[in-house]
Amino acid sequence: MKVIGLTEFGAASVLRPLEVPQRSAGAGEVRIRVRAAAVNPVDAIIRSGGFAGGGLRPDGPVVPGMDVAGTIEEIGPDQPAGSDLGLGDAVTGFVVPNGSHGGYSEAIVLPALSVTRMPASGGYAEGASFLSNALTAEITLEHLASRPGRRSPSRARPEPSAATWSSSRCAGACG
Repeated sequence: MKVIGLTEFGAASVLRPLEVPQRSAGAGEVRIRVRAAAVNPVDAIIRSGGFAGGGLRPDGPVVPGMDVAGTIEEIGPDQPAGSDLGLGDAVTGFVVPNGSHGGYSEAIVLPALSVTRMPASGGYAEGASFLSNALTAEITLEHLASRPGRRSPSRARPEPSAATWSSSRCAGACG
C-alpha cells in the first residue's frame, strides 16, 4: 500500500512515497479508503522528531496523519454494540500515529469507536479536519467549565461567559 512517510526525521522534505503492508480489519475495527488527510501540528512535530523519545523512531517507515476522511471498505468482526457503520459509508476518523500506522495512507485500519460518519455538509477535506477541531473545542469547554463553581457543559446549559475566538476557524466552526 502506498503511503507518504519518512525514514529519517527532519524538514518537510523528508516526506516521500513509501510502500507498507496493508492490514485487514480485525475485531472491532474498520478499514477506510482514505480520500483526505489533514495536516495538523502534531504531524509536523512527529516529522521533525519531536516525539522520538516517546517511541516513534525512523528505523522503519513513520507515517504521520492523525485525521482522515474516506469510505469504509472493510468491516471486521465483533463490532461494538450500537455501531451502525456500513460498507461505503463516508466517515471521518481519528488516528493515533504509531510507526507505519498513520493517516497519510491509501487506506487505514482504525477501531470502529474512532470513526464516525461525516457531517452531511462538506466534503472529504472538511471531514478530515473535523474531529481534532471538535475534540479541541470540547476539551476547551470542559476546561472552562471545570473552574470552581462551574458545571460541565455536558450537564448544564452553556453559560455566556466563554469568549469566542476566531469562530470561523478550527474549534469555533464545530460549535
